[in-house]
Amino acid sequence: MATENDSDEMAMITALESRKLEIVMGPGDRAGLEEKYGQVWNTEELQKEFEVVEFLAPYVLVKRRSDSEMGTVEFLPRPRFYFNFTRLTEEEKSCVR
Repeated sequence: MATENDSDEMAMITALESRKLEIVMGPGDRAGLEEKYGQVWNTEELQKEFEVVEFLAPYVLVKRRSDSEMGTVEFLPRPRFYFNFTRLTEEEKSCVR
């Protein structure tokens, strides 16, 4: 029998899969991503500016090296670009290990 937690988990999985599809179907090049989201990083650039904490496709939990600000970026798998840095809220930060 499905529980409320099962329903919540399925909703989260559906949302993640939906976002992955939006990303893949969206701009497929750096210029298009920059136009839509602003700053874009390749893998080398991301590693210079952020410490990667965890992956949960299409999101990457990162810690900005300059000020230790925690946030997420999204990524396009091929070509590999990271974009849409979003700071974590205080509530979200309290959930990070």
